[in-house]
Amino acid sequence: GELKITIHKKINEVDSYDSFCKVKDELEDRFGKLSEELIIYMYEEWFEKLAKKLGIERVIDGKNSVDIIFPSEVSSKIDGEELFNESYGICKNFRFSYSAGCIHIILDKVNLDKHYLMYLIAILIKVRGMVEKK
Repeated sequence: GELKITIHKKINEVDSYDSFCKVKDELEDRFGKLSEELIIYMYEEWFEKLAKKLGIERVIDGKNSVDIIFPSEVSSKIDGEELFNESYGICKNFRFSYSAGCIHIILDKVNLDKHYLMYLIAILIKVRGMVEKK
């Protein structure tokens, strides 16, 4: 039980690429190669922290796609063209829609090379950069 708590505490520290690498290295030093499951759990933690910082209240995770809905205060600070260009550099499976003042980023999960959370984290990091500039 104690080991689980230690791992959870470590994974809780993940909030950036640097901390992700640090925690991953630290855990691998102690336990050998990490399972896919544990790595995905690390992505989930990181994604949740980013989402929280951006005030995202709704993420609709469907079978074939995931839809992230940005609150209108954040949506108004996002440059749509920049978002589109940045997303294209990350993955061609992104789509966007806009309703009731809220930007939706939709990622089609079919035929991705990596776990879909990796793409979502990458796009949220870009959005955070945009929003914090303003």
